[in-house]
Amino acid sequence: MKNLKKINLLTISVILIFLVINDFFYNVYYISKNSFKERMSYHYGYCYKNGFGFIDDIVNQYNIKNNINVYNTLITPSSNWFFYNSNSKHEKNKIIVLNYKKNSTENSILAIKINTNIDGKYKVIKNFENCYFLERKND
Repeated sequence: MKNLKKINLLTISVILIFLVINDFFYNVYYISKNSFKERMSYHYGYCYKNGFGFIDDIVNQYNIKNNINVYNTLITPSSNWFFYNSNSKHEKNKIIVLNYKKNSTENSILAIKINTNIDGKYKVIKNFENCYFLERKND
């Protein structure tokens, strides 16, 4: 009987130490306290880094149903996967550009030179700091 109590005590101690080392209690608190959007924005950034918060605001504010291409001038993994839906088409005339430092002072038209696929002139629909939601301007 004493041997069984020692084994149970040892098992509970090992499990408790494992939970503390892996911040289990803090992680449960953090997940229950913050919403999904807050957690994603904290880890992936609003505009800087991968721009989850900015992309989420654009998708919700403009009710975008199609996949929209996201270009980031920083060397980071693609942010397209945040809201990618394999059953939807790609939006042809609208793009999101993250962390782009513009050269001109013009706010309504932006000339993009990042990638040969998207080079051209774009109308700025919304911007926050260095993040832009753009629509291709037909010349």
